[in-house]
Amino acid sequence: MMERLPTPGRLLALDYGRVRVGIALSDALQMTAQPFKSIDRYKDYSHLVQEIKAICNEKQVVGIVIGVPVNMDGTEGEMANEVKNFTRQLIQDVQLPYLFVDERLTSIQARRVMQQTGIKASRSKGKVDQIAASFILTGYLDRKSN
Repeated sequence: MMERLPTPGRLLALDYGRVRVGIALSDALQMTAQPFKSIDRYKDYSHLVQEIKAICNEKQVVGIVIGVPVNMDGTEGEMANEVKNFTRQLIQDVQLPYLFVDERLTSIQARRVMQQTGIKASRSKGKVDQIAASFILTGYLDRKSN
């Protein structure tokens, strides 16, 4: 794990959830983050790893930002452990630098944005996860530029 990821080049962010994984990508200059895709988790880790690896290769990703769910008191729970276990498997296969960031409240922010824009969460499966991933990536990009 690193404190900073390589520049320039696209970064990929993951919002790892119980049902699906949201993915966002930065531009090559790492100025902006855009929601990209959601992958259902009903398949095993290996399917998920292969899909993420394919995206990394296709989009020429240079690093991965992974959101870790942190409790409001700053502790990490069961889901944080699951994210870290998945990350170990992912990084073995993808071989890219990565870092973990606190993803506290990103899903709530994403739902709020969807409500404000009139998008119904029930009709757009996975959109919340993609938007949450873009908030995770935007947070990292903002911190590294300061």
